[in-house]
Amino acid sequence: AGAIDVSGGTSGAATQGNAGTVQLKTAGTNSAITQTGDTAATAILATGGTTGSLAVVSATGDVTLTNDTNDVAKVGANIATAGKFFKYTDANALKIDTVTAVGTLTSPLGTAALPVANTSGITTLGAVGGDVVVNALSTGTLDVNQAILTTPASGAATVGGSVTLEAGGAIELATSGTITTTGAASTGTVGGVGGEIFINHTNAAAGNITIGKNVTAAGGATTTGAFNGGAGGVVTISNANGSILLTAGAIDVSGGTSGAATQG
Repeated sequence: AGAIDVSGGTSGAATQGNAGTVQLKTAGTNSAITQTGDTAATAILATGGTTGSLAVVSATGDVTLTNDTNDVAKVGANIATAGKFFKYTDANALKIDTVTAVGTLTSPLGTAALPVANTSGITTLGAVGGDVVVNALSTGTLDVNQAILTTPASGAATVGGSVTLEAGGAIELATSGTITTTGAASTGTVGGVGGEIFINHTNAAAGNITIGKNVTAAGGATTTGAFNGGAGGVVTISNANGSILLTAGAIDVSGGTSGAATQG
């Protein structure tokens, strides 16, 4: 029943202070990060300015942070085991962006609080279950400024992880905000199938979906033997209260190429 709160201090006559950063990282066998409850009593809060950030690094487990009262400005995540998902819900506007690694403390056993690297965008290793789900509630906007990537490691015919993005405000893919769910490239079997992508703007407020960066759910390539490339996935973009603007990004659900057989 404990919240994590790094919000800036309030001011009666001036501006709230800048929020800090929450960093959640796990290792070990099947080490999940799970949030229970749906009130501020268990929320992650980083309000104030535009700096409030959440970085999540999970070596082996699923990440479930779906409290409707979570409230940060930026999120980044890296899930390092195939078949493990990242799910995050925010109370309002959110950016998928780069979260700078911070921290100066060291534990008695020598573990540094500082992560080894910044956390940029959202990455999983795909496969069944290796999905990304991000939801900005109310009339919150959702800006994808850094890449979402769910392509599996090459080798087997592994499906790319699915990606679902939903917001009540405008949704925009900009800066480096590509979405890629390409199936695994293969050297000894067919290519992996591209993961499904669903981008949905609700009717909470008027707002456009702007695709300014590439959205790719292609099939995985295969380069050895008489194996076919993987099938392309499905991309659905739905706007219940606004336009869909394809300004600079391609949408690609092509089949994977094959060196000696048939394109997927």
